[in-house]
Amino acid sequence: MVRWLTVCTFCALFVAAPKVHAQTNEELLERIEALEAERQEDNEGSYLTKLGSMFELYGFLRVDATYSDSEFNDTQVSFRVLPENGTNDDDDHFSIYGRLTRLGLNFKAPDEVWDAALTGRFEIDFYGFDSSDSRNLIRMRHAYLQIADDNWSFLAGQTSDLISPLYPSVNPDLVNWNVGNLGDRRPQLRGTYSPEFGDAKLTLAGALALQGAIDGKNFDAPDGVTNGEDSGLPQLQARAAIGIPLFGEQDTELGIWGARGWEETDGPGPDDWDMRVYGLDLRVPVVEDRFWVQGEVWQGENVSDVRGGVGQGINTTTLDEIDATGGWVQGTTVVDGLGDVFAGYTIDSPDREDVPVGTGVSRNSAIYAGMTVKRWDPFIMGFEWMGWETEYRGNDDGDANRFRLYFSYRF
Repeated sequence: MVRWLTVCTFCALFVAAPKVHAQTNEELLERIEALEAERQEDNEGSYLTKLGSMFELYGFLRVDATYSDSEFNDTQVSFRVLPENGTNDDDDHFSIYGRLTRLGLNFKAPDEVWDAALTGRFEIDFYGFDSSDSRNLIRMRHAYLQIADDNWSFLAGQTSDLISPLYPSVNPDLVNWNVGNLGDRRPQLRGTYSPEFGDAKLTLAGALALQGAIDGKNFDAPDGVTNGEDSGLPQLQARAAIGIPLFGEQDTELGIWGARGWEETDGPGPDDWDMRVYGLDLRVPVVEDRFWVQGEVWQGENVSDVRGGVGQGINTTTLDEIDATGGWVQGTTVVDGLGDVFAGYTIDSPDREDVPVGTGVSRNSAIYAGMTVKRWDPFIMGFEWMGWETEYRGNDDGDANRFRLYFSYRF
């Protein structure tokens, strides 16, 4: 009897075994198909390059119309109001242009480097300097490669400055450069380490960058070597930040940052100058996805190469560095079915005693408000107003109301 039960059990297992094996194969095929579908989903909207990298295209088509009731230094690249000394009083201007249209590519390599993802970015707009508003020149915004793992990254190429990482919502032509907001884009080598400690995230970053990439000061002109390059040293940038979810899931982030640069010439008189700036940035999501406040504050000297001091780094009369302080603050709220509504204040205040008499700007500030209508996204439209005031040393001040209306199609 026992022998018979043993034989029957063995036969049952033998018959069932192929079914179990077949089921395993089916599960394996389903898993392979799921992984392939996941891979295709990750690369949806991407294209393959000649050497096997994936890339995706992004950008927007945009047209801006601006009106100001007093004269600025430029109708499109506007960062200060001209003195209202009887010549430029209430001299209004209107302009319309498509220079902010943008085109970009994000790249992803097929293989890892140092067990980390290799990616890249290339982005242009049409804000190059030219003499025709119907034939705007291409301007390179970003062109860099990046190797990144979960907690660290290495970046090489041209991208935004490490310092002053936040952006106001107005004046997209210059993002309020020389009127409170610092930073631009420049060639650099950057390393970032971002460990997490529970709910808190720490960010430590440093960069070697090109001094003189923005203001291009060259007191030995026309030798083709800027003051920053002549120093033989890179510009140093660093930032440390901590993010903690205080109000919901979004992080409240506080950052401290600074930059140090050197400039030199081979001419007579003073032959070297320092550039230094220190600042704080803060972003607080007071009501998650509904209302947030952000801003920056900074102090430095010879900061024209990072868009500070109202573009004044060295007093060309005394050849001394110009000290400056500044910053900005903005509140933004989301209106259901409409988009974002925002308001803020921004200021750049060089030391009055440091700037030249007559042409020197001692204060450049603006209060602003506006809205971004996203109801028909990807079609975006926006409106902004800036009440601008520029003060001069030894000359009449200038004030203006500047209005902007724009339409954009994001893709």
